[in-house]
Amino acid sequence: MFRPRFRLKLLPSLTLTVALLGSLAAGAVERSWRYLDDGTRIFDQPITTVSPDAQVIYHILAAEIAGKRGRYDLALEEYLRAARLSDDPRLAERAVTIGLYVEDHQAVLEAAHRWQELEPHSQGALQALALGLLRQGQVEQAVEHLEAIRQGTLLDTQEGFGAVSQLLARLEDKEAAARALEILSGRYPDSRNAQYHY
Repeated sequence: MFRPRFRLKLLPSLTLTVALLGSLAAGAVERSWRYLDDGTRIFDQPITTVSPDAQVIYHILAAEIAGKRGRYDLALEEYLRAARLSDDPRLAERAVTIGLYVEDHQAVLEAAHRWQELEPHSQGALQALALGLLRQGQVEQAVEHLEAIRQGTLLDTQEGFGAVSQLLARLEDKEAAARALEILSGRYPDSRNAQYHY
């Protein structure tokens, strides 16, 4: 059986440094100062704070470890946490990939929304959103994303309907796929491509 391979990739946008990874291991420690009666400054109790970047790295590492151990549910959870904290769309994309693999449609929707938020014109994000909505039975909402996919692939010589049809072929619920295509093609009654794929 196919198993996705999860490997930690250094993300330049997160500016990973040795110092940051070191702070992740020990926590970025700040010390508060306390003054004695004679004016001597001494360390008080340390206050442990973790930067947002360190939190993202922590979740990525936890996800990678979980994935290597076959715990894809935990890997998904950790990548979702990382995606919520980071502005890097690749983390949301990774969460989508794992969510599709483990068939966690709600997680796919969350990750796909985050992916599109960070990368509005990504065809991958639009496709994930459409599939996620269709698998949740939200056909009419999915059609709006299918329309965006169609418009993004107008140069495929089939007015984008070929790309939409190919995507819908991946859907297990053929009734929902047919209904979505019916609604979409109904908007273009004069299009041969729309009628052909419907």
